[in-house]
Amino acid sequence: MLEYEALLAAEPGNLIAANNLASLLLKTRIDEASARRALALSQPLAARAEAPFLDTAGWSRVANGDYAGALELLERAAGAAPESGEIACHLAYARYRACLLYTSDAGARHES
Repeated sequence: MLEYEALLAAEPGNLIAANNLASLLLKTRIDEASARRALALSQPLAARAEAPFLDTAGWSRVANGDYAGALELLERAAGAAPESGEIACHLAYARYRACLLYTSDAGARHES
């Protein structure tokens, strides 16, 4: 990770380094600070068309609890790379979490 940090310090606009560092943070750490850092790194990736960039941007939103934002990005990623099992799993998980959130919100509204 230090290599990517150094590369980003020298080249702040390096999207590949930002993608790879964000992806590593999401895969190797579970703390909130790392999730927020991954989200910040992935912000510019969301505007791209490349599936790996969209996947990282979407997955970082999942890690930060933004399931609606994640779904849009992960659906675009899945459309760009329908053969990717990892992207399909990320999309399925985001849909599941969004469903849980929606159904718990609907239940709370129904009970009141």
